[in-house]
Amino acid sequence: MKCRPEISHRIAQSVPELMPIVKLIFLHHERWDGQGYPLGLTGEQIPLECRIIAIVDAYDG
Repeated sequence: MKCRPEISHRIAQSVPELMPIVKLIFLHHERWDGQGYPLGLTGEQIPLECRIIAIVDAYDG
């Protein structure tokens, strides 16, 4: 499961239209408290777009 962001990142790199958001695809499982993956980023180290995705995902679940 924790390999999914890396795999998605590699797939997205092969699609030119996705290049502007490749980094966001890689980091979209990071968590504010640092318990996310793949890099274990915390707080404002996580791109704003990824933090927004986390909020939307919490309400969509």
